[in-house]
Amino acid sequence: SVTAGAAIAPAVQVTVRDQFGNQVTSATNLITLTMLQSGRGTPANNTQTPSGGIATFTNLSTTKATTAGAGQTVLLTPDSLIATAPGVATSDTSTAFAVNPAAASTSLSTVGAAPGTITASSGSSTSTVTVTAQDAFSNIIQGSAVALSYTGTGQTFSPASGSTNSSGQFVSSFSSTKAESQTINATVGGNALSSGAPITVTAAAVSGTQSTITPSPSSITACAASCSPGAGTASQITIAAKDAFGNAVPNAIVIISVSGLGNTLTPSGTTQTAGSNGIATWQLSSTVPEAKTVSASANGVSITPSATVTVGTTGVSASQSTVTASLSSITACQTSCSSGAGTQTVITVSAKDQFGNGVGGANVTIAISGTGGNSTTPASLTQTANGSGVATWTLNSTIAESKTVTANAGGVAITDNAPVTITPGPVSASQSTVTTPQTTDSACTGTCTTAAGRASLITITAKDQFSNLIQNASVVMSSTGTSNNFTAPPNTNSSGVSTSTFSSTKAEGKTISATVGGVLVTGPGVTVIPAGVNASHSSLTRGLATITACQTSCTTGGGTGSLITVTAKDVFDNVIQNAKVVLSSTGSNPAFTPAPPNTNGSGVSTSTFSSTTAEGKTISGTLQVGSGTIVGISGTAGVTVGADVADHLTFTTGPSTTNANATINPAIVVTAFDQFGNVATGYSGTITLSITAGTPAAGGPGGLSGTNPVTATNGVATFSGMSMTDTGTGYSLDASDGSLTTTSGLFDIN
Repeated sequence: SVTAGAAIAPAVQVTVRDQFGNQVTSATNLITLTMLQSGRGTPANNTQTPSGGIATFTNLSTTKATTAGAGQTVLLTPDSLIATAPGVATSDTSTAFAVNPAAASTSLSTVGAAPGTITASSGSSTSTVTVTAQDAFSNIIQGSAVALSYTGTGQTFSPASGSTNSSGQFVSSFSSTKAESQTINATVGGNALSSGAPITVTAAAVSGTQSTITPSPSSITACAASCSPGAGTASQITIAAKDAFGNAVPNAIVIISVSGLGNTLTPSGTTQTAGSNGIATWQLSSTVPEAKTVSASANGVSITPSATVTVGTTGVSASQSTVTASLSSITACQTSCSSGAGTQTVITVSAKDQFGNGVGGANVTIAISGTGGNSTTPASLTQTANGSGVATWTLNSTIAESKTVTANAGGVAITDNAPVTITPGPVSASQSTVTTPQTTDSACTGTCTTAAGRASLITITAKDQFSNLIQNASVVMSSTGTSNNFTAPPNTNSSGVSTSTFSSTKAEGKTISATVGGVLVTGPGVTVIPAGVNASHSSLTRGLATITACQTSCTTGGGTGSLITVTAKDVFDNVIQNAKVVLSSTGSNPAFTPAPPNTNGSGVSTSTFSSTTAEGKTISGTLQVGSGTIVGISGTAGVTVGADVADHLTFTTGPSTTNANATINPAIVVTAFDQFGNVATGYSGTITLSITAGTPAAGGPGGLSGTNPVTATNGVATFSGMSMTDTGTGYSLDASDGSLTTTSGLFDIN
């Protein structure tokens, strides 16, 4: 065997012989050596003139290898040399020999990668690397040691080294996690090839977890115009689109999203095409302080995690901050107050910056106008606003008035304020009052005035439990007793006052009350006294209509006195106490025992009437209160005084002189009289006439004829048709009932 391109040693010799095998020393034929097999090329230095019958080829060489290297499997069949010479009929062929490749050529050996562009991966996208080992004559070299290297990073060769195969090639699989354009180099037989294989690793698909969203700075101040990261009023948002290996993904379609309100992005769109470095940038500013969540996607892949940009406030704005009250009107209250009951309001102070954003952590102080009575929760009027810039208090008050709540936040006086009206609570019976300066009135109806002392001006003052005056409370007047009159009271005025004029026709003690806003308030006592004595309403009555004449110890029980009752009343039938009573009677000899006293508490005065004169009496009376007018009582009382029992008999018509046996005319009348000289009308005794003993003085005595005896009627016995039989002078008659006797005057009978 020989080495391609190297002189074959020992040198090849060709001997010229004759047909008998003898060496032809004289031969000078130019001998040419060619390769037996076609396509093997022409050996170098392949012609030689024989000397002494022998041609020695000292620098003979061939470049076409017939083996893949010493000791290796023959790639091509061994070849032979053919010696030919002009004029020589036959040629000769050498024994077969192998031509081994020369050392690998660093310039002719090659390394290639197909495809030339792959995607970054851990082996899923590969390029086949082929190293072909050739010597300087382009003979492939089998079994040559190959080692691969890479000018970049992140590569994987599978395998990274080995030997060329029978085709003179070493094949490996290349992948890389690093996106870049680099070169794959090789050494063959320990020598670096002159040139490598260029390979481009492109980024893989976007990875949501490897891609990043980076804000700088991450905390900014709210801003509306001329905002910049340098001023701390904008954040530079850098979105880097990367694959799973951290390679930038160029030209990725990046879409940004920012949570919250008031945001401004520069450029204004939310979509960009990333540069070759996989980066897209925006500048973010906002007028709304809050934590913003910046999200993004690249080529449709959501990037995680998102980023946070905190937008802070710019400081409290007097005009943007607010002071509000949940209820602008509440009812006065001290304990157990609540908004639901309308007795408490919630004061909310919102500290805001110029964009209306809450200024969290601002120091807030409120002030409440008015005269006091306020209670707040918390009790301190200073608070630290919460994260939204809000501070709240509950407010209730016991003083009914209009209050204004103002506030200061962060040292800035807030322009806004919250008016709160505290209205009185319900009417309190203990705090409200019903009063009058005049507690005594005369009974009156119609036009009754306080000036005349006939009415009381009632003043009603409506107050709640805290003594707040209550306006527009309804008022309904009432009083104990009867026959009361009130002028209709209006609802209470702005001072909580209503008035009504009270009068009554009923004389009695009254308790004045008012129902104010549905609550009973008890007021003063007012005494209604009777009006003046009224003749027609006052009365005079008697007890017994008929009594018996009497002078002493006359009693109603004994029928000798009639109880006269005088009742003093005014026009409204109110009884009048202590009125002076004067009684009088028609007829003779009236007596009132005792003298009538002034009327008592019931307006009554009584006296017992008696008389010694039997007749019909008319009793009348007068009344006088104090030094007032004497009023005659319209009514009178009739009392008939009857005679007492018969006390004596009297000839009320005595016998007159007449002729004997002639009727005495007029008729003789005997009347029974009581002790007071009254005809005893109740007398009905039987009276007998007789000639008085010892009469007549001369003549007689004769006889008495006619109806005799006679029973008295109404105390009178009339003897009609009486006559005397004998004449005489100086007659007299006796009349007797057996117990009572009387004697007539003298008369004559002719």
